[in-house]
Amino acid sequence: MIAELTAANERVLKADAAKDRFIQNMTHELRTPLNAITGFSQLLALPDGMLSAEEKEDFEKHVLNNTSMMTMLLDDLMSTSAMDSGGYRITMGEAECESICKDAINAVEHRLQPGVQLLFCPDMDLPFTFNSDALRIQQVLTNLLTNACKHTSTGEIRLICSLQKNPGMLTFCVEDTGPGIPPDHAERIFERFVKLDEFVQGTGLGLSLCREITDKMGGKIYLDTSYSPGARFVFTLPL
Repeated sequence: MIAELTAANERVLKADAAKDRFIQNMTHELRTPLNAITGFSQLLALPDGMLSAEEKEDFEKHVLNNTSMMTMLLDDLMSTSAMDSGGYRITMGEAECESICKDAINAVEHRLQPGVQLLFCPDMDLPFTFNSDALRIQQVLTNLLTNACKHTSTGEIRLICSLQKNPGMLTFCVEDTGPGIPPDHAERIFERFVKLDEFVQGTGLGLSLCREITDKMGGKIYLDTSYSPGARFVFTLPL
């Protein structure tokens, strides 16, 4: 009877931990698109005449894009167990590199610390269209850029896309001028709930989700330990 009660207690504890992970996951992943939707909606609510027709159209696109992002995240978070069991779905379709990168940049610009520049530096001819899951790629890039914004107080953040760095692959790099990450933590940072700096906002879930999504897409994501000063994350996808 004691053994049965102990086993039952362990199951309860695991279920409670899974619930906590779910709530933390939702909070972390929904914050970025929700903030973007709120910000652009407030701009659209300004009195007539304060925004041009082009600005309104641009802001509306940002709201719609981030709404799509939130919908995708909610679908994912409602089926977290499917991620762990291998049931996570990748929806392949036509994807355009520049559009994905700019949507990710637009989603995090409000997170930039004063004086920090966020630059898009393509190392390839654009536009470039390929077959992949555009929203999944944007989710990974948004997470990487969000982390860069948190840790970069001066200098710049660069989002690079290239066909030359790894032939046969589409390579994305997110580089920053922050404090960097010790090489001996290069793999540990991709574990769930790991945070190297407890004073920085976040639950430690973003990079682990990036690794899981990348694995599902047949790509790779890693910290370039040879890069300094700052940090460089590399995200590759097979073409």
